[in-house]
Amino acid sequence: MIGLSAAPLDAAALVRAVQSPAHGAVVTFLGTTRETSPDDPRPVAALEYEAYDAMAQPEMEAIAREACERFGPLEIAMAHRTGTVALGEPSVVVVVAAPHRGPAFEACRYAIDALKARVPVWKREIYRDGGAAWVANEVTSQGAPSGHPDGTTSVSAPAMGGTRAAGVGGAEPGAERR
Repeated sequence: MIGLSAAPLDAAALVRAVQSPAHGAVVTFLGTTRETSPDDPRPVAALEYEAYDAMAQPEMEAIAREACERFGPLEIAMAHRTGTVALGEPSVVVVVAAPHRGPAFEACRYAIDALKARVPVWKREIYRDGGAAWVANEVTSQGAPSGHPDGTTSVSAPAMGGTRAAGVGGAEPGAERR
């Protein structure tokens, strides 16, 4: 199970997808929405994610293959939310099952770090005061620019209604793919 989801992420389902009698270790990483931002003092109300689905899915699959090649026999599941994610809800889940804990931890760390650096997913922080700001991300392996594709970094409350990035991909942001 690797992909994007507009629906809330079910970490337990991802764990079930990778568990087997061959694996003695299952490591799960949950990235959840927190109420503070390291780059802005305003309290966060929610996060909003957009993704370029046509590139995100294949890149996540490539990361899973790389993890298997680097860390040995293992099973991996990864899912990233799109759309609005409330406080405390997971926005990303990575689950790795391996025969032993060392490779499971290493593969999980590798997968989340690679996902954050390479998968074209953009995050906007929605603040309690009504403001919002796109949060810069790492450059993707295809050379996509940091930040949101429309070049915005901050939006005031009145301008937020209906704001959507043009050219984010052929699929509607938030469309589920598994």
